[in-house]
Amino acid sequence: MRNPFSRWFAGREESAKSSRTQTRDAWENPFALALQGYQPLKFNLDLYDLMREAVPLLDVAVIKLVRLIGDFELTAQDPRVQQLLNAFKSGVRVNHFSSGLNTWVDQLCDSALAKGMGFGELVPSEMLDDVEQLKIARANDFRFVERNGCLLLGQAREGVFNVLPFANQDFIYYLSFDQRDGHPQGYSLFYSLPFVVKIFLRIQQAIENQVWRVGDPTFLVTVQGGRGGDFGRVKKAAEDLQNDITEVFRARRRGSVRDVAAAVPEGASIDVKILGGQDTILNLQVPVHTAQEEIITKTGLPPFMFGLYKWTTTERMSNNQNDMIVANINSYRTKIDPIIRRVVDTFLILRGEAGANWKLEWKEVNLLDKTEQARARLLNATALDKELNAYQRMFEMGMIDEEEFVHLVRNGGFLPKKRIKGINRAAGLLQVIADGDGRNGAVRGARRLLGVEN
Repeated sequence: MRNPFSRWFAGREESAKSSRTQTRDAWENPFALALQGYQPLKFNLDLYDLMREAVPLLDVAVIKLVRLIGDFELTAQDPRVQQLLNAFKSGVRVNHFSSGLNTWVDQLCDSALAKGMGFGELVPSEMLDDVEQLKIARANDFRFVERNGCLLLGQAREGVFNVLPFANQDFIYYLSFDQRDGHPQGYSLFYSLPFVVKIFLRIQQAIENQVWRVGDPTFLVTVQGGRGGDFGRVKKAAEDLQNDITEVFRARRRGSVRDVAAAVPEGASIDVKILGGQDTILNLQVPVHTAQEEIITKTGLPPFMFGLYKWTTTERMSNNQNDMIVANINSYRTKIDPIIRRVVDTFLILRGEAGANWKLEWKEVNLLDKTEQARARLLNATALDKELNAYQRMFEMGMIDEEEFVHLVRNGGFLPKKRIKGINRAAGLLQVIADGDGRNGAVRGARRLLGVEN
């Protein structure tokens, strides 16, 4: 069977050849030409992995941002195409054991946020009639290779400098949310945080050391023999007392209560102290808080999303905070859109539906709490109520004619479209309003959400 993509791939290879640029990239390596055009990574991705593992705030930040990016819908007018899109979105195999286009996008975004760049692959079936699977690759293994003035993606194999470019770059998808100065490698969310994380971990280690030394005390038992006493007898008394104290604490762990009785030689004395008991655990709350502020500020998320409710006097966000986070999420979505469209278009081409019309629609991002949303709905419904009432009175007073009234009511969003379908006369619209399907129903619904009596 002739490969239907062979001519297309050949054209892509020819178009990949481009003229040499005049400006020199600041990230170019002087040894790049001697090393097969290999371009080294600018940042240490293994360090980012270690930072995410060591600091839970960073891990939570990436997970929260991926969840906020959220879900999307693939819609098409053609029922056959819609059926294909639904099956692909929910059932396409991802890596080895997962499934669903959302799973693939979430993993790609996770890698792009944490490491600055994410790499995905579409694997077509052997007969080029379907998508076999979608795959996410480990970003740490990817490198950039220059060929004929163009950068290609390659994967390091058997050593750093043995980078082999992929034969078919069109099935490789690269996502980066933050790129600067023309460097192909993206900037991680953790960029500029290694120094802060180092301080934070040092504080955490200091807390652990203090807990071991002071918070979990060790008892120091001293048996002092009298003048002319037998050292062996004194030592034996000290060992017996130590064993008794140890057994007492074991009994307490089991929920029992025991006492200690000590027998010492004549003239001996016993002194029991807590080793380091005169010391106190240092208050490191302020430096910990300062380090956490630096980290959370970099993520762009509010503290309460990390469970830090004590930082603010209220758990609710202002509209300005909500708008800023939503704008940030929409920026992420804008960069993901082309990748999703390429994947879906490739799937439709393989299934014989090339050129099919379809839309990608993201679900709304809203971080405000339910009470604030209900309050906003009440305000909007109240405004509609007053506006609709004004139009009704203007019509009854003869200030506007029937045609103007019908036009204002039908296009103002006051009444459900299904309820007023086919009604083109003022009498019919006034009857719908009187039945409560319009302003009164909207206001009552919003009031019920808030628990407000009518």
